[in-house]
Amino acid sequence: DDDDDDDNDDDEDDEDEPGGFPVNDTTRRFMNLSSTPHKFWNCTVKDKSTFIRTGLVTTDGSVTSKTFPTHTDARHAMRDLIQDRKSKGYEDIDELVRKRRKKKDKKKRAKEDDDEGEGADDDGGSAEDEDASKPKTLEELKRVAWKPKVALCEPADMKGSKFGGAPFIPEGKSWPKCGECESEMHMFVQLNLKDLPKPMQKKHGSSGIVQMFHCVEGDGGCSGYEPFGKANAVLFWPESTKGALDSAHAMFAPKSIEGWEEQPPELPNSEERSELLGDGDGDDDGDDDDCPSNGDKLGGWPMWVQGVEYPDCPKCSSKMGLLFQMDSEDNVDFMFGDVGCGHITQCPKHKDVLAFGWACS
Repeated sequence: DDDDDDDNDDDEDDEDEPGGFPVNDTTRRFMNLSSTPHKFWNCTVKDKSTFIRTGLVTTDGSVTSKTFPTHTDARHAMRDLIQDRKSKGYEDIDELVRKRRKKKDKKKRAKEDDDEGEGADDDGGSAEDEDASKPKTLEELKRVAWKPKVALCEPADMKGSKFGGAPFIPEGKSWPKCGECESEMHMFVQLNLKDLPKPMQKKHGSSGIVQMFHCVEGDGGCSGYEPFGKANAVLFWPESTKGALDSAHAMFAPKSIEGWEEQPPELPNSEERSELLGDGDGDDDGDDDDCPSNGDKLGGWPMWVQGVEYPDCPKCSSKMGLLFQMDSEDNVDFMFGDVGCGHITQCPKHKDVLAFGWACS
């Protein structure tokens, strides 16, 4: 059975005891549910090494490790190993748990909506208004995205749109720190809303500065994958805010965003299409390889690596929408997990409420 083949090639170092397997935030757990008894396969990256534990669920399994020239090489190797396991029928345990929890929550919300349905109609027909606003065809789902046009320099305007470089820091404010490790976080992107294409200004506002900071300390960073987490921050400053550039903790080379290149209209992935058009209505239409697009982009549809995960606004509980997609190693030399993808989202009612979250395969 090729499922039991060694994953780390000939120069791997065997660990005799299961205790030699490190567990941290980068550990990924998989299981083959088609085998009897089930087989498990866990992988983690620590420093420059990958560690694999595999075996039958009725055992502790065996551990192997392999060391690479750099930490990035180890993360790339982890990505390739995960893809190989998936091709052999292994499923992500954490993703299975998340999907089951999401399905349970969806049923709970549906029941609550049914219980409150009559009251909503009596208060002004809000249920009918909501139904009328829902898209009914694939054509209605299409959205345009814009790719950034960059130059390898700081923008002339200190409040201008850019990747990396020295962020604009308002007077009286200090560089944002991680709420977990208390280290200074690093700025990934700064967007001046006045620089955005007109359709995006209409949707997200035409004035103000948006900045995304993220902690990169430790092995893969603190747990900054959750929206509104302690290890990331998306800040909003009014255009009139006074301040100056601060390069004290700048990590990434500056790339000025000189303009935006409009992309062909794109559709959401099949899971989101099904949710928007009704169960099953969007499963077989469109091509997930082309829509939504990957890479850094403004607007369009999120390229979800796992499931659909829009956060809710903490002020009004509205579902937040995509402002900007931040992909691994595109315009900023940083990898979210094992080639993950992140998204800056914004509340449709409170333009100053923004969040960042990311996920990896």
